[in-house]
Amino acid sequence: MRPEELVGLAIEVAEEGMAAGEVPIGAVVVMGEDIVGHAYTRDRSAGRRLVHADLLAMDEADRRLGWSKRSAPVVLAVNLEPCLMCLGTAMALGVEEISYGLESPADGAAGIVAVWRPARPDMPFSRIPRSWEAFAARSAVISSRVTPRPRRSRGFAPGRASSPICPIEHYVQPERSVALGWNRRRLPGTVTSEAYSRTTQGGALPYRGLILDFAGVMTIPLMAPIRDWCVSQGLPVDAWANALGGHPVGRSLYGELELGRMTQAEWNAATAMLLGVEPDNLMGRAHAEVCAEPSMVALARRAREAGIRVALLSNSYGRDPYDPYTATGVWDLFDHHVISETEGIAKPDPRIYEVALERMGLTAGECVFVDDTAANLLPAQMLGISTVLADGPGTARRVAALLSLPHPSSMP
Repeated sequence: MRPEELVGLAIEVAEEGMAAGEVPIGAVVVMGEDIVGHAYTRDRSAGRRLVHADLLAMDEADRRLGWSKRSAPVVLAVNLEPCLMCLGTAMALGVEEISYGLESPADGAAGIVAVWRPARPDMPFSRIPRSWEAFAARSAVISSRVTPRPRRSRGFAPGRASSPICPIEHYVQPERSVALGWNRRRLPGTVTSEAYSRTTQGGALPYRGLILDFAGVMTIPLMAPIRDWCVSQGLPVDAWANALGGHPVGRSLYGELELGRMTQAEWNAATAMLLGVEPDNLMGRAHAEVCAEPSMVALARRAREAGIRVALLSNSYGRDPYDPYTATGVWDLFDHHVISETEGIAKPDPRIYEVALERMGLTAGECVFVDDTAANLLPAQMLGISTVLADGPGTARRVAALLSLPHPSSMP
């Protein structure tokens, strides 16, 4: 199979992970015509860090293949660029080719390939996989290429370590082969290739919608003010992050808050006990120094002036007694508001992106979505929305360029 077709298989595994509530990252390991390993990322269900999709898929392949002689080259395909840890694992496993779908915005290891200078290049474990390619794909095309889930009954059960080696033809329908629309550009600062290719070809862009996340996109980064608040309360600097993201009860409480199953006042009371602080307006006190990001405010205004529909797509942290949207002054910048507590679904559930598109009256291909969390970008990209990672100064300028908007002075 061609590398891009293997990435298509990895994307289907990622879709299974997304349906199970995980971050949609999937991987397959192939030897010849057999899938010898497959997995999706399991950080949410496992509550651990070393559960990357490609790492789990390679571990399964290693347990199946062991030290036996390889009948064909071992190939890894994943829908997100592997990190350094997974690259090292691929070298140890003897993977000869790696193909991936999207460039990682944070920890991708592809750049290591060009500068790798091992002390003993003759040693097997020192060899970088000889093929390392990116294929940014349109999921609508991929979906028509991959076998529907019911055909998995032929012994290929996701997550089952004891499942037998599965021939690739159990996954692929040759009779439905189509011309895949793959774009191999490497994209600094963006996740999808569609937006980039439009800008490089010049001319007016057809984008009619801009979808913006709230925290970390429409606001300044939250880390510094939240840490300062922790210190002011006599707490460890990372107490907030540990309570909300590291503590299993804290994670569960925050998930309930996002989905509107718990009021902010109830969340304040429960989380205050984890932190050992007073519950009164806890969310508001912790976010007291969080303000709007001027460059993104200017972008939203300029987009609306240009006739572009602008929507807020936010995983909520409640609106009473502290309303973050009005406190930062961004609520009235938007034509449409899609808030997780109101909808009962939250990113990265693909349904909330579909709600945003329906509310705007636009198709996925007409919209650009900006978020500061890579995991939230993947489902949008798989729906066909062009995506941009908000990763610091310059984000507003990059998005303005995609939308063919002039750069106001407030956009760095």
